[in-house]
Amino acid sequence: MELKKTICFSLVVVLALVGLFGCAPQGHVAARKTMSAGKGQGLVSVYLGTAGFCSENLSARISDIELLKDDLWLPLAGESVDVDLARLEGRQLLLGASPFAAGRYSRIRFRLSAPEAAPKGSQNAEGERVSVTFRRPLELSETDSVCLFVTWDQSDCRREDGRPVRRFIVQQQATEIAGELLYVVCDDINTLVLVRTDLNHVVGSIGFAGQIGEVRFARRQNRLYLLGTGARAIIVLDATSHRRVDRIALPSLVKPRFMALSDDGRFAYVTDAATDRVVKADLERGIVTRDTQVGVRPERILFVDVEGRLLLTIASPGTQSVQVLDADTLATVASLPVDLKPSGMAFENGRLYVSDQGNNTVTAFDLETSSKVARITTGFGPLPIEKSTSGRIYVGNENSASLSLITAGQMTMQREIPIGPTPFDMVYFDRRQTLYVANRQARAVTGLDVTAENILAEIPLAGTPFALDVED
Repeated sequence: MELKKTICFSLVVVLALVGLFGCAPQGHVAARKTMSAGKGQGLVSVYLGTAGFCSENLSARISDIELLKDDLWLPLAGESVDVDLARLEGRQLLLGASPFAAGRYSRIRFRLSAPEAAPKGSQNAEGERVSVTFRRPLELSETDSVCLFVTWDQSDCRREDGRPVRRFIVQQQATEIAGELLYVVCDDINTLVLVRTDLNHVVGSIGFAGQIGEVRFARRQNRLYLLGTGARAIIVLDATSHRRVDRIALPSLVKPRFMALSDDGRFAYVTDAATDRVVKADLERGIVTRDTQVGVRPERILFVDVEGRLLLTIASPGTQSVQVLDADTLATVASLPVDLKPSGMAFENGRLYVSDQGNNTVTAFDLETSSKVARITTGFGPLPIEKSTSGRIYVGNENSASLSLITAGQMTMQREIPIGPTPFDMVYFDRRQTLYVANRQARAVTGLDVTAENILAEIPLAGTPFALDVED
């Protein structure tokens, strides 16, 4: 697998479309299913946001988005979108995403029309086609994944004669994206998505050749470690430029999907259920230093420090157990029995919390004694687990579209919090007191204010989220 360049171009265009349409509520949303880029293709995603202020609620329908390659207009996949600017303020809409043939693209166009269907044959029933020439061509390479951002500028939204004005600014992602970022792996489109946590907006994406697995951020090293499932390697990115700086081969593995880092960011630990293997990589030296076959099908993995004793806990649904390994030697030191299907894990105050999808519970273990402490009833289909700095444990329930809240030490579920369909992975961002939840069915990431227990944002994605991490 090879990281491809991120293309950057900027395009600022003001389009004054006078005399168009009235107001209407927001309606259709873009089609969400996206095909991954095939041979000779790159992926383009288009988002819509707003800027400025208008005292009136302007609305319109955006449809038929196309990019011009040579002399051929190529369509962007997505349904028409009715846009209500008042409701869109502070948010993003995904207008669509499509694979396009690699090559040079010089223009973009879309149709702007009334937000509700006008009578056939009436004036403006077909809307107005908006076409914009790029300041410089978009050079799309094979396996690229890039974002295009359309901003509806509401400033000066009415002329002196009272007629409405539509202004749009179109830009692409920057080559370097700074700030407190959330990283989202969309494994079905081989893309790493970058989200600004202050705005909860997508600000860019990076494409890879081949499927990717979990992502981990190491603050001390300012590095981003991405597990290349297809490449059987750890891809190392500089966390400022997001350029590849190293690649650590994992030749003994077949389909690695899960990875954990040591607390100091020096070592990575990778599991492979296809070969029953666990490997340890020295990230400073760029080599694999330990490789062992554990005799079970290892999946999700967690690095824990138990009073200076460094351990790995590895969920093995096939053997209905959690394996505990020495983080230095990878020797097995304990096997913890779980009733049916262990999956997500979190460690807090000497206790390991393990979700069991099969019987809708979380089992708590004392890692000092390798003994079971409690079984806690949750929602249906508990999968990911994440902890906050306040001692709260959050459990994502895949089949009940909720989070179960557990207070460490009390060993009971406090309550359930609605969160949306199929939560698959979670990460807690302490500085903003926000829990981010990957919802695979919705193709979105949900941001939850853990203090107020209110949903802050729904971040739409072109692909299906598999793994999350944050610059914390």
